[in-house]
Amino acid sequence: EARVLDYDAQTGALTVTLSSSKNKGIKVPDALSFKAGSATGEQKFSDAFQYVRPGDVVECTVLLSSNDAGAIVVDVRVPRVARPSRFAHEHSGDCGCEPAAKKASKEEPEMLSIIGYVANQSDAAKPSTSLPIGTKLQCVVEFAPSTAAFAAVAPFVILSKQLSRHSALSTPSLIETLSLAAETDGRGVGLVGKFAWREGKDSVGGKRGREGADGEDSMRRRKLEEAIDAYERQTNTIPTSPDEFTKMLLSNPNSSYLWTQFMAFHTGLQQVEQARQVAEKALRTIGVRETKEHQNVWVAYMNLENLHGTAESLASIFKRACQHSDNTLALHEKLADIFKSTKRQQQELQLCRAMVSKFRDKSKVWERLGVCLLDQDKRDQLKRLLKDMSAGASILNKGDQYMVMEHLAIHEYRRDKVDGGRAMFESLVLKAPRKSDLWQAYIDQEMSLLTRKSSHASVPTIRQLFERLTTVQFSPKVMQQFLTRFLSFEQTYGTGADVEKVKSKAREYVSSRLAATGGEGQI
Repeated sequence: EARVLDYDAQTGALTVTLSSSKNKGIKVPDALSFKAGSATGEQKFSDAFQYVRPGDVVECTVLLSSNDAGAIVVDVRVPRVARPSRFAHEHSGDCGCEPAAKKASKEEPEMLSIIGYVANQSDAAKPSTSLPIGTKLQCVVEFAPSTAAFAAVAPFVILSKQLSRHSALSTPSLIETLSLAAETDGRGVGLVGKFAWREGKDSVGGKRGREGADGEDSMRRRKLEEAIDAYERQTNTIPTSPDEFTKMLLSNPNSSYLWTQFMAFHTGLQQVEQARQVAEKALRTIGVRETKEHQNVWVAYMNLENLHGTAESLASIFKRACQHSDNTLALHEKLADIFKSTKRQQQELQLCRAMVSKFRDKSKVWERLGVCLLDQDKRDQLKRLLKDMSAGASILNKGDQYMVMEHLAIHEYRRDKVDGGRAMFESLVLKAPRKSDLWQAYIDQEMSLLTRKSSHASVPTIRQLFERLTTVQFSPKVMQQFLTRFLSFEQTYGTGADVEKVKSKAREYVSSRLAATGGEGQI
């Protein structure tokens, strides 16, 4: 087992290091470095695949090994030998094989390196064992890129530990997926197969593909992104006609996703009435126990009426949804989100007031109404709301009331209304000076201003907050946390004198606690 330190995809360099706790007794270097190709760079790295074919027996060195899967990543050593180039049809003129043959007759052939993957082929009844890093193996090449363009996007080979060509490889589906055929036309080399490669002037091997290493790298990344997009489109196919929707819904009638996509299909064609009919049919078809699916359709129906209907039609649909749902609070919240996303502030405010009247024991409805008032800059109404909440108009306990006010203060900081947020936090710490979480949230918001380099950021303000904290009677554990954070703050933003001042306060606190406990107990 090893940890990958670095992998350079451009040069093919892979560096790994051993875990000393899991590889005791393995006498190999602390770090192994693998570089695909020599100093000539990426061109030689790509050309190395000319000299390896399925069926070749090659020498390998283990780079990474898995105990669980039994798979191995190896360094494959391939000699530059005199044999017809597999990529000869992609090069004009001399392929360069003949000079290599003359050189090989006089001296040892140059060895090239390729990354290889050895699949697990051990017996299922026998647990696979991890090979030590640096182990030498002889493997059979089962798969290798067939074109230079293919080697550019899949620069590796798949091998088998069996030395018999009649052995069955344990990864046939992977090889089937990677076995892309090369076809040549007037525009250059294109790739066909299970990956949806785009053809045209930007295809691999075309005019732009030969403009240089930088262009090839960017094109390679784009091709891989296109392959991923094509795969996602295949796995998440959305019908494109009413007949296709009908066929898919016959096999999955309880899928709210398909029903809402069917509604969106008609809405996109400006067929609002047909979208309403689909929603009504979905509500009749989905099983009564599928409450979540029903709710999704109701939300889509409300969204449809909000965008293309009238206030009366939306109110009617919302009323029906509440009658058929056992979670009316969730429907109220969804409708409020719809109003907020479409910037219908008046309707959102009216709905939030209705939610507070109906769900007085839920802290999140009070918080939602407060956020709505803040977003619309109705601070006078917010003050009356907080006064009513504290005076007993709600059934919330003190802790929930403090939490609502804390969240509203944080919302003010996020809107860059720092003065309003500070006023709320000051009111909170005056009402509950010993609630450490309120002080913590207050300091967090002030520190975030420094991190964002806001114009409202103030180091003296934060220092004053910490100094006020040291005068509050917190538990020793909480005080230790605050003093540690105070010290870290001064070490970052203060001077040496400020740091010594914090240390002095810590010593004073310890002395006072020792005096209060008579030198006994935990400080």
